[in-house]
Amino acid sequence: MGKIGLVSSVHKIELLFIFSLLVSIIPVNSLLKSSFLLTLFILFHRGYRIKTFLSILILFILLNNFSAFVVDKNLNNDGSFSYYSVNGSLKGDYLNVGDVIVGRFKTENRGNFIQYIVEQEFFRMRVPIYSYLIELRDRKVENLYFLSNKKITLLLAVFYGEKRYISDEVNELFTIAGLNHLLAISGQHVGIILMMIFIFLYRIDFKIRFLIGMISVVLFIPIAGFKIPVIRAAIFVTILAFTYLFDRKVVLRKLVLWVAVTFMIVDPDIIYSPSFCLSFLAVLGISLISDDFFKENKFINSILVGIYATAFTLPYIAYKFGIFNIASVLNTILYSPIISAIILTGMVSIFSTTFVIPFEIYFEQVAISFLKFLSKVTDFAFMAVSIDFYILLVCIAILVVGYFYRRIYIILLTFFILFLPAKKVNGLFLPKMKNSQGYLLHIDGVHEIFFKGNSRDFRYIFLPFVSKVSGRREFDYGDIDLPYNSKIIKIRFSNEFTNNVCFNSNGCPFVILNDRRKFSKLEFLDNITYINYLKEPVIGSISVNYGDKPYYHFKIDR
Repeated sequence: MGKIGLVSSVHKIELLFIFSLLVSIIPVNSLLKSSFLLTLFILFHRGYRIKTFLSILILFILLNNFSAFVVDKNLNNDGSFSYYSVNGSLKGDYLNVGDVIVGRFKTENRGNFIQYIVEQEFFRMRVPIYSYLIELRDRKVENLYFLSNKKITLLLAVFYGEKRYISDEVNELFTIAGLNHLLAISGQHVGIILMMIFIFLYRIDFKIRFLIGMISVVLFIPIAGFKIPVIRAAIFVTILAFTYLFDRKVVLRKLVLWVAVTFMIVDPDIIYSPSFCLSFLAVLGISLISDDFFKENKFINSILVGIYATAFTLPYIAYKFGIFNIASVLNTILYSPIISAIILTGMVSIFSTTFVIPFEIYFEQVAISFLKFLSKVTDFAFMAVSIDFYILLVCIAILVVGYFYRRIYIILLTFFILFLPAKKVNGLFLPKMKNSQGYLLHIDGVHEIFFKGNSRDFRYIFLPFVSKVSGRREFDYGDIDLPYNSKIIKIRFSNEFTNNVCFNSNGCPFVILNDRRKFSKLEFLDNITYINYLKEPVIGSISVNYGDKPYYHFKIDR
């Protein structure tokens, strides 16, 4: 990228990325961090004619902090609507999908997510083309779902970025098979769309096809629901298109880091987004594959891409979520043709909904049947893999060395976390959940588990908790009470319990209180630990209420 002002090292972009990452984790105001990062960016690019680009960055910083683009809505059970902006959940008066609201906003922690609240609205407007495309997307989603008698769901997720219509059971099948990344719109989906455009327009000059593909990807952003991976992919395609059209060359792995820096400048807190981290790590890993290898070994490209992407994302998945299928690379290769066909159907659905529906209903039945087959056959490879923060740092160091030396045998060392021994700690463990109840009990080799609540808490709170605490899928006793038959947790004696934990009644060392009616009649005894799942405090007992800790650990003295 030429000479860069104050920095003469050959690793200019890498240094810029590291410094930007360090600034992003400083616990100060987001706007202040953006100012620091923008100054850092200028120092590393001094000497360039980048006034236009800096103006664009400043514009996006202001838009990110003082505006909200309403991109989606969801009907609640009480008849009200929940609205969503590019940044997340949004609360305000008289909101409409497609509105751009300019004003002051405040954030409110709502447990599993951050809600943005319109504190003072200055004015609102609509973006002509994008607002129309968002409205078109909403109409297409509703038509496809309801006109198919609620049978089309995969197409809505894979092409339109609308995953709320997929059943919990199908969601779990994707998790067990290690194919969640195919369900969420990502750069891979954008790549498939570009491939389709290149195939259909094969008679047109290659540069013109590239330009048409770039415009199509930019217009696809609102169709896909403004997902971060799609925005990132659109930026990649736009930069690559311009460099190719003007006969410039870029180093892909440096471009990945540079684009990540621009994202952090606009929104420093994006580094805490799992979607951003996973998509960035996957693309960074793939970018290390040499161009020569791609040209000479086309038949094993998909395997190598999967290995590199997995090696870079596995440590983060193990630290953040704790569950993983080591056969996901193979499953991805087998299932990708189905995803490609669904994306092609989605492109056709933009122009004709009624034509697509009968074919898509049948195709999704085949797709789900094949998904059930893959999840069943590779269930043995699905495991609870959780690592501590210091292990994550070791993995990061390995990936850094692998990045600079571009040696696959170094990068593959991250897979060693799959062989770490499971934790063996006696005690009663309770995750912090507001809408569900659950616990883990480990005593002298006996393992018991219990969960009752909604699927969201089960997927995003309880399962990572189980992985971090026990590192296992199989338990001796317990019950998983969900609206569907979950296959992630296996219980040897289902619906049977030990005599160590009771609900709302005495007779066990630990009593969990989650029923107000029974709680009012309960007699509190000495030497019993009463664990409170109720909002009101328990008076006259040994009570544990919700606090700042993610879970509570009680060691049992025998």
